[in-house]
Amino acid sequence: ERQQQDSLTARSPQNCPPWKRFKETGDFSTLRYNLTLAYFGWNKTSSYIISGFINDNKFLTYDSKSRHVDFKSCEKADIQNLKEENKELRDIVSNIALRNGENGGSHTLQVTYGCKRINGDVKGFWHYIYDGQKFLSFSLEDGSWIGTGPEAEEAKKILQKSHSQKKVKAYILGDCPADLKKCLKYQECVKKTETAIPVLYPSNPLTSGSPSISINRGVTGNVYLIFIFIIILL
Repeated sequence: ERQQQDSLTARSPQNCPPWKRFKETGDFSTLRYNLTLAYFGWNKTSSYIISGFINDNKFLTYDSKSRHVDFKSCEKADIQNLKEENKELRDIVSNIALRNGENGGSHTLQVTYGCKRINGDVKGFWHYIYDGQKFLSFSLEDGSWIGTGPEAEEAKKILQKSHSQKKVKAYILGDCPADLKKCLKYQECVKKTETAIPVLYPSNPLTSGSPSISINRGVTGNVYLIFIFIIILL
């Protein structure tokens, strides 16, 4: 039940299969995820919230407390990889608290990452923010973590131990642009489906099993004129 509840799979609108009706525009677009961990030092517990954004429009929210998923505008998303980031965040913030000699108090640690497409070029980003201050970032140029201060050094130890550099670079340059493209295709498809001319399907309750008649709203007036013309002839 837990796996079923946490899975994030959207059903495509009728007549709107995934990845259809989309043209590359070359415009600026971005896919970004935020995972914010709240850590409570007095009892060593934590909770987190995951948010996803396409062009700064939120399409995903996941709350670890309620285990409630709220999403839209993307055909399919799997939050399992996002949830894995929570373990790393918890290790980082608990090590920082231990280094600072804290036995209580609360802190927030956020990771925000994603990619941007500008006229076909891909640029990625991956930042860590501790108590509202960005203190560590990933550099695509040399594949290393850049940051100063004791908090950054503690975070680097954990991230380098898990070989996170390879994972981050692979995601920023590979999976993220692919996911962004898929979500944009699906959004375009949904948009066109929702704005299409509605079609009415009235059925005759007196003739069970008879085929229904489809009437497009755009030609309803012509149908009425035909009915009137038939009545006059009779």
